[in-house]
Amino acid sequence: MNRNPDLIRHEDGIVWTEGIGNLDYVREYLEVAAGTRRGPVRWNGHGRRVGYSVLKPDAPAGEAPFRFARRVFWIKEHDRSEQPDGVYKDCAPSEGVDPRTVAAGVWGELTERAWGGPLPTASTRSAATSKSGPQQNLIKVGESLTSGTAFIGVAPTKQGLVDIYIDCASGSQLGDGRHVISELLPPDQACELLTTIIKTTPWLQEALALSVVDGWLAGDFPK
Repeated sequence: MNRNPDLIRHEDGIVWTEGIGNLDYVREYLEVAAGTRRGPVRWNGHGRRVGYSVLKPDAPAGEAPFRFARRVFWIKEHDRSEQPDGVYKDCAPSEGVDPRTVAAGVWGELTERAWGGPLPTASTRSAATSKSGPQQNLIKVGESLTSGTAFIGVAPTKQGLVDIYIDCASGSQLGDGRHVISELLPPDQACELLTTIIKTTPWLQEALALSVVDGWLAGDFPK
């Protein structure tokens, strides 16, 4: 996610719809097409929203008229707050931030509390979480509905989990409304998530098909 401070400089405050005392981390997401400056930001993704930013009354619209860039904070059913001994027991998703570091106009930060222990080095984090692991094996796919390139990475980890990373091109989204997926999941849950995303995202279906065809034409046939 682009963490340019200019993207959130018109924020006027943060509204938490749940207490953050028991949340070691929350997922931070920038909704670029919110329909209001200060009302609740609708959340269509998986999991549940626990907070959102509000903008100054005179905050300008974004690229589309009457659409505003606002942050949403959310958690998923397999996050540490919901499953303390789950897949994020001693790590955090790539979009995870400590809610105590969040303020108006300030991006959240990853802390030891959010991570669940001492912060890892780049090499250990690469092996433990989805922030950098799958991005070492990304494939690029062109999108048919917008200019730009999407990036997809799926890789097994030494812990027996599957590291998933999908980053849409600018202006596009997946079937559930997200722009980025970064998850560390058991194989059965990973299979279910990937199948659902592909089934509900026409541009991704076409992009993956074209990628496979290009590989065939280049002589990269399945062995």
